[in-house]
Amino acid sequence: MDIVWTMLAFADFDESLVRSCVDEFAEATGTNDEFFISCLYRSADFGNERMVFTLMRPSGTPLVLKLDTAENATRLIKEFRVLKELGPHFAKETRVSLAQPVYLSERGYFHVTGFLEGKTAKAKIYSGCDDLQAGQVYRRCGEWLNHLHAYKPPQSRKVHLNWMLEEIETLAQAGSTQASPATVSAYLEKLRQDMQALAESSCREVFSHGDFHGGNLILGRGTSHGLDFTEACTKLAVYDIVDMLKMDIFHPANHEDVGPDGIRRQSRDMFFRQYNREINSPLLTCCMRGRLLIDYVKISDEAFGRSSFLRKKSGLLETRLSLAFSQPLDG
Repeated sequence: MDIVWTMLAFADFDESLVRSCVDEFAEATGTNDEFFISCLYRSADFGNERMVFTLMRPSGTPLVLKLDTAENATRLIKEFRVLKELGPHFAKETRVSLAQPVYLSERGYFHVTGFLEGKTAKAKIYSGCDDLQAGQVYRRCGEWLNHLHAYKPPQSRKVHLNWMLEEIETLAQAGSTQASPATVSAYLEKLRQDMQALAESSCREVFSHGDFHGGNLILGRGTSHGLDFTEACTKLAVYDIVDMLKMDIFHPANHEDVGPDGIRRQSRDMFFRQYNREINSPLLTCCMRGRLLIDYVKISDEAFGRSSFLRKKSGLLETRLSLAFSQPLDG
Protein backbone atom coordinates (compact mmCIF):
# COMPACT_ATOMS: atom_id res chain seq x y z
CA MET A 1 0.00 0.00 0.00
CA ASP A 2 1.31 3.45 -0.95
CA ILE A 3 0.62 6.71 0.89
CA VAL A 4 0.83 10.12 -0.79
CA TRP A 5 0.65 13.25 1.35
CA THR A 6 -1.11 16.40 0.12
CA MET A 7 -1.11 18.57 3.22
CA LEU A 8 -2.70 21.91 3.86
CA ALA A 9 -0.31 24.66 4.89
CA PHE A 10 -1.67 24.95 8.43
CA ALA A 11 -1.42 21.23 9.16
CA ASP A 12 1.54 20.61 11.46
CA PHE A 13 1.31 17.13 12.97
CA ASP A 14 3.04 13.81 13.47
CA GLU A 15 3.00 12.22 10.00
CA SER A 16 4.30 8.93 11.36
CA LEU A 17 1.29 8.70 13.67
CA VAL A 18 -1.18 9.26 10.85
CA ARG A 19 0.74 6.79 8.70
CA SER A 20 0.46 4.18 11.45
CA CYS A 21 -3.30 4.77 11.62
CA VAL A 22 -3.68 4.22 7.89
CA ASP A 23 -1.47 1.13 8.08
CA GLU A 24 -3.60 -0.33 10.89
CA PHE A 25 -6.79 0.36 8.95
CA ALA A 26 -5.39 -1.17 5.76
CA GLU A 27 -4.18 -4.31 7.53
CA ALA A 28 -7.42 -4.78 9.47
CA THR A 29 -9.61 -4.35 6.39
CA GLY A 30 -7.35 -6.07 3.87
CA THR A 31 -7.09 -3.10 1.55
CA ASN A 32 -4.11 -2.48 -0.74
CA ASP A 33 -5.33 0.88 -2.04
CA GLU A 34 -2.98 3.78 -2.65
CA PHE A 35 -4.15 6.61 -0.39
CA PHE A 36 -3.78 10.32 -1.07
CA ILE A 37 -4.04 11.90 2.37
CA SER A 38 -4.86 15.51 3.17
CA CYS A 39 -5.70 17.32 6.38
CA LEU A 40 -9.36 18.31 6.28
CA TYR A 41 -9.77 19.84 9.72
CA ARG A 42 -7.75 20.72 12.80
CA SER A 43 -9.42 21.79 16.05
CA ALA A 44 -8.83 25.42 16.99
CA ASP A 45 -8.87 24.54 20.69
CA PHE A 46 -7.29 21.07 20.59
CA GLY A 47 -5.08 21.36 17.51
CA ASN A 48 -2.40 18.98 18.75
CA GLU A 49 -4.94 16.27 19.54
CA ARG A 50 -8.00 16.45 17.29
CA MET A 51 -7.69 16.33 13.51
CA VAL A 52 -9.57 14.94 10.52
CA PHE A 53 -8.01 13.62 7.29
CA THR A 54 -9.43 12.63 3.93
CA LEU A 55 -8.23 9.37 2.41
CA MET A 56 -8.61 9.60 -1.34
CA ARG A 57 -7.93 6.60 -3.56
CA PRO A 58 -7.89 5.98 -7.32
CA SER A 59 -10.69 3.44 -7.09
CA GLY A 60 -13.47 3.35 -4.55
CA THR A 61 -15.14 6.10 -2.59
CA PRO A 62 -13.09 8.46 -0.39
CA LEU A 63 -12.85 7.88 3.33
CA VAL A 64 -12.38 10.07 6.39
CA LEU A 65 -9.98 9.36 9.25
CA LYS A 66 -10.77 11.14 12.52
CA LEU A 67 -8.04 11.27 15.16
CA ASP A 68 -8.01 12.13 18.87
CA THR A 69 -4.67 11.56 20.58
CA ALA A 70 -5.59 12.88 24.05
CA GLU A 71 -4.61 10.51 26.83
CA ASN A 72 -7.43 8.12 27.76
CA ALA A 73 -9.76 9.79 25.24
CA THR A 74 -12.97 7.86 24.60
CA ARG A 75 -14.82 10.41 22.45
CA LEU A 76 -14.33 8.51 19.20
CA ILE A 77 -15.31 5.17 20.74
CA LYS A 78 -18.57 6.77 21.80
CA GLU A 79 -19.10 8.42 18.42
CA PHE A 80 -18.48 5.21 16.49
CA ARG A 81 -20.95 3.37 18.72
CA VAL A 82 -23.58 6.10 18.18
CA LEU A 83 -23.12 5.97 14.40
CA LYS A 84 -23.65 2.21 14.40
CA GLU A 85 -26.63 2.50 16.73
CA LEU A 86 -28.33 5.18 14.62
CA GLY A 87 -27.59 3.44 11.32
CA PRO A 88 -30.82 1.40 11.09
CA HIS A 89 -32.90 4.46 12.05
CA PHE A 90 -31.54 6.40 9.05
CA ALA A 91 -31.03 3.46 6.67
CA LYS A 92 -34.42 3.59 4.95
CA GLU A 93 -34.42 7.37 4.53
CA THR A 94 -33.35 9.04 1.30
CA ARG A 95 -33.33 12.70 2.37
CA VAL A 96 -31.52 12.40 5.71
CA SER A 97 -28.43 10.38 6.50
CA LEU A 98 -25.26 10.26 8.56
CA ALA A 99 -21.61 9.29 8.22
CA GLN A 100 -21.14 5.59 7.57
CA PRO A 101 -18.92 3.93 10.22
CA VAL A 102 -16.18 1.80 8.63
CA TYR A 103 -13.48 1.03 11.18
CA LEU A 104 -12.67 1.78 14.84
CA SER A 105 -9.04 1.45 15.93
CA GLU A 106 -8.12 -1.15 18.51
CA ARG A 107 -7.20 1.53 21.06
CA GLY A 108 -10.08 3.83 20.11
CA TYR A 109 -8.00 6.88 19.23
CA PHE A 110 -9.09 7.01 15.59
CA HIS A 111 -11.90 5.82 13.41
CA VAL A 112 -12.65 5.73 9.70
CA THR A 113 -15.99 6.66 8.14
CA GLY A 114 -17.35 7.28 4.68
CA PHE A 115 -16.75 10.65 3.04
CA LEU A 116 -19.76 12.96 2.73
CA GLU A 117 -20.12 15.10 -0.39
CA GLY A 118 -21.55 18.60 -0.13
CA LYS A 119 -21.23 21.91 1.73
CA THR A 120 -22.00 22.43 5.38
CA ALA A 121 -25.07 24.40 6.36
CA LYS A 122 -22.74 26.98 7.93
CA ALA A 123 -20.77 27.39 4.71
CA LYS A 124 -24.02 28.04 2.83
CA ILE A 125 -25.14 30.73 5.30
CA TYR A 126 -21.70 32.34 5.63
CA SER A 127 -21.31 32.53 1.85
CA GLY A 128 -23.93 35.25 1.58
CA CYS A 129 -26.80 33.26 0.08
CA ASP A 130 -30.10 35.00 -0.61
CA ASP A 131 -33.21 34.70 1.59
CA LEU A 132 -34.70 31.88 -0.46
CA GLN A 133 -31.51 29.82 -0.31
CA ALA A 134 -31.14 30.47 3.42
CA GLY A 135 -34.71 29.33 3.94
CA GLN A 136 -33.98 26.04 2.20
CA VAL A 137 -30.90 25.54 4.40
CA TYR A 138 -33.01 25.87 7.55
CA ARG A 139 -35.76 23.69 6.13
CA ARG A 140 -33.24 20.90 5.56
CA CYS A 141 -31.73 21.40 9.02
CA GLY A 142 -35.18 21.02 10.56
CA GLU A 143 -35.89 17.93 8.46
CA TRP A 144 -32.71 16.17 9.59
CA LEU A 145 -33.18 17.03 13.26
CA ASN A 146 -36.82 16.01 13.15
CA HIS A 147 -35.73 12.50 12.18
CA LEU A 148 -33.00 12.29 14.81
CA HIS A 149 -35.36 13.42 17.58
CA ALA A 150 -37.75 10.63 16.60
CA TYR A 151 -35.14 7.96 17.38
CA LYS A 152 -36.42 7.31 20.92
CA PRO A 153 -39.72 8.18 22.62
CA PRO A 154 -39.54 11.61 24.25
CA GLN A 155 -39.93 12.29 27.95
CA SER A 156 -41.38 15.44 29.49
CA ARG A 157 -38.94 17.24 31.82
CA LYS A 158 -39.07 20.40 33.91
CA VAL A 159 -36.67 22.99 32.59
CA HIS A 160 -33.75 24.31 34.62
CA LEU A 161 -32.17 27.30 32.92
CA ASN A 162 -30.09 28.92 35.65
CA TRP A 163 -26.93 27.46 34.11
CA MET A 164 -27.15 30.16 31.44
CA LEU A 165 -27.25 32.96 34.01
CA GLU A 166 -24.33 31.41 35.88
CA GLU A 167 -22.22 31.07 32.74
CA ILE A 168 -22.88 34.65 31.64
CA GLU A 169 -22.13 36.01 35.12
CA THR A 170 -18.90 34.02 35.32
CA LEU A 171 -17.76 35.29 31.93
CA ALA A 172 -18.67 38.89 32.77
CA GLN A 173 -16.97 38.79 36.19
CA ALA A 174 -13.75 37.50 34.63
CA GLY A 175 -13.32 41.03 33.28
CA SER A 176 -11.97 40.08 29.87
CA THR A 177 -15.12 40.47 27.79
CA GLN A 178 -15.38 43.18 25.15
CA ALA A 179 -19.05 43.66 26.01
CA SER A 180 -20.21 46.69 27.97
CA PRO A 181 -20.83 45.72 31.64
CA ALA A 182 -23.94 47.91 31.73
CA THR A 183 -25.36 46.26 28.61
CA VAL A 184 -24.66 42.76 29.88
CA SER A 185 -26.21 43.59 33.26
CA ALA A 186 -29.38 44.91 31.61
CA TYR A 187 -29.75 41.85 29.40
CA LEU A 188 -29.06 39.54 32.32
CA GLU A 189 -31.89 41.10 34.30
CA LYS A 190 -34.30 40.68 31.39
CA LEU A 191 -33.16 37.09 30.90
CA ARG A 192 -33.71 36.41 34.59
CA GLN A 193 -37.26 37.74 34.28
CA ASP A 194 -37.85 35.51 31.26
CA MET A 195 -36.70 32.48 33.22
CA GLN A 196 -38.94 33.33 36.16
CA ALA A 197 -41.91 33.42 33.79
CA LEU A 198 -40.95 29.94 32.55
CA ALA A 199 -40.14 28.47 35.96
CA GLU A 200 -42.87 25.82 35.82
CA SER A 201 -42.43 24.99 32.13
CA SER A 202 -41.71 21.57 30.70
CA CYS A 203 -39.97 20.51 27.51
CA ARG A 204 -39.44 17.30 25.58
CA GLU A 205 -36.23 15.48 26.43
CA VAL A 206 -34.96 13.45 23.48
CA PHE A 207 -31.92 11.68 22.11
CA SER A 208 -29.98 14.71 20.87
CA HIS A 209 -27.01 15.48 18.69
CA GLY A 210 -25.49 17.61 21.42
CA ASP A 211 -23.45 19.87 19.12
CA PHE A 212 -25.83 20.56 16.24
CA HIS A 213 -24.22 23.68 14.82
CA GLY A 214 -24.09 24.58 11.16
CA GLY A 215 -20.74 22.90 10.60
CA ASN A 216 -22.10 19.49 11.57
CA LEU A 217 -24.68 19.09 8.83
CA ILE A 218 -23.55 18.56 5.25
CA LEU A 219 -26.08 19.42 2.55
CA GLY A 220 -25.53 17.04 -0.33
CA ARG A 221 -27.55 16.57 -3.51
CA GLY A 222 -31.00 15.82 -2.14
CA THR A 223 -29.67 14.36 1.11
CA SER A 224 -28.60 16.01 4.36
CA HIS A 225 -25.86 14.21 6.28
CA GLY A 226 -25.22 14.57 10.01
CA LEU A 227 -21.73 14.20 11.45
CA ASP A 228 -19.70 14.59 14.66
CA PHE A 229 -21.68 12.74 17.32
CA THR A 230 -19.10 12.98 20.10
CA GLU A 231 -21.51 15.01 22.27
CA ALA A 232 -24.65 12.94 21.57
CA CYS A 233 -26.81 12.44 24.67
CA THR A 234 -30.33 12.71 26.03
CA LYS A 235 -31.23 16.33 26.73
CA LEU A 236 -33.92 18.94 26.11
CA ALA A 237 -34.83 19.04 22.41
CA VAL A 238 -34.72 22.83 22.41
CA TYR A 239 -30.93 22.91 22.77
CA ASP A 240 -30.21 21.25 19.41
CA ILE A 241 -32.54 23.76 17.75
CA VAL A 242 -30.80 26.70 19.41
CA ASP A 243 -27.37 25.41 18.37
CA MET A 244 -28.40 25.40 14.70
CA LEU A 245 -30.46 28.58 14.53
CA LYS A 246 -27.81 30.78 16.18
CA MET A 247 -25.82 31.00 12.92
CA ASP A 248 -28.70 33.09 11.52
CA ILE A 249 -26.98 36.20 12.88
CA PHE A 250 -24.66 36.00 9.85
CA HIS A 251 -27.53 36.40 7.38
CA PRO A 252 -28.48 40.03 6.68
CA ALA A 253 -31.86 41.02 8.09
CA ASN A 254 -34.10 44.05 8.23
CA HIS A 255 -34.81 44.95 11.83
CA GLU A 256 -38.54 44.34 11.47
CA ASP A 257 -37.83 40.77 10.27
CA VAL A 258 -36.07 39.74 13.50
CA GLY A 259 -38.21 38.07 16.15
CA PRO A 260 -37.98 38.18 19.97
CA ASP A 261 -35.46 35.32 19.85
CA GLY A 262 -33.01 37.41 17.81
CA ILE A 263 -33.52 35.18 14.76
CA ARG A 264 -35.08 36.10 11.42
CA ARG A 265 -38.70 35.00 11.48
CA GLN A 266 -38.33 33.42 8.05
CA SER A 267 -35.40 31.27 9.24
CA ARG A 268 -37.35 30.00 12.23
CA ASP A 269 -40.47 29.42 10.13
CA MET A 270 -38.56 27.44 7.50
CA PHE A 271 -36.86 25.31 10.15
CA PHE A 272 -40.26 24.33 11.52
CA ARG A 273 -41.65 23.49 8.09
CA GLN A 274 -39.99 20.09 8.51
CA TYR A 275 -39.37 19.94 12.25
CA ASN A 276 -42.84 19.02 13.46
CA ARG A 277 -42.19 17.89 17.01
CA GLU A 278 -43.80 19.83 19.83
CA ILE A 279 -41.68 22.68 21.20
CA ASN A 280 -42.49 25.27 23.87
CA SER A 281 -42.13 28.46 21.80
CA PRO A 282 -41.46 30.96 24.66
CA LEU A 283 -38.90 28.52 26.05
CA LEU A 284 -37.12 28.35 22.70
CA THR A 285 -37.08 32.15 22.55
CA CYS A 286 -35.63 32.39 26.05
CA CYS A 287 -32.93 29.80 25.33
CA MET A 288 -32.06 31.51 22.07
CA ARG A 289 -31.61 34.85 23.84
CA GLY A 290 -29.44 33.16 26.45
CA ARG A 291 -27.27 31.45 23.83
CA LEU A 292 -26.70 34.65 21.87
CA LEU A 293 -25.81 36.50 25.06
CA ILE A 294 -23.32 33.80 26.07
CA ASP A 295 -21.68 34.01 22.64
CA TYR A 296 -21.53 37.81 22.91
CA VAL A 297 -19.93 37.85 26.36
CA LYS A 298 -17.48 35.08 25.42
CA ILE A 299 -15.66 37.37 22.98
CA SER A 300 -12.72 38.78 24.92
CA ASP A 301 -11.08 42.16 24.46
CA GLU A 302 -7.94 40.44 23.21
CA ALA A 303 -9.81 38.32 20.65
CA PHE A 304 -11.89 41.32 19.58
CA GLY A 305 -8.76 43.30 18.81
CA ARG A 306 -7.03 40.43 17.04
CA SER A 307 -9.81 39.00 14.85
CA SER A 308 -11.84 40.88 12.23
CA PHE A 309 -14.24 37.92 12.15
CA LEU A 310 -14.93 38.22 15.88
CA ARG A 311 -15.38 41.99 15.58
CA LYS A 312 -18.00 41.32 12.92
CA LYS A 313 -19.62 38.60 15.03
CA SER A 314 -19.72 40.89 18.07
CA GLY A 315 -21.47 43.62 16.09
CA LEU A 316 -24.02 41.18 14.69
CA LEU A 317 -24.72 39.72 18.13
CA GLU A 318 -25.07 43.19 19.62
CA THR A 319 -27.68 44.11 17.01
CA ARG A 320 -29.66 40.88 17.31
CA LEU A 321 -29.67 41.01 21.13
CA SER A 322 -30.92 44.58 21.08
CA LEU A 323 -33.75 43.64 18.72
CA ALA A 324 -34.60 40.51 20.69
CA PHE A 325 -34.81 42.06 24.13
CA SER A 326 -36.83 45.01 22.86
CA GLN A 327 -39.73 42.62 22.22
CA PRO A 328 -41.91 40.63 24.66
CA LEU A 329 -40.91 37.01 25.19
CA ASP A 330 -44.03 35.67 23.50
CA GLY A 331 -43.60 37.94 20.48
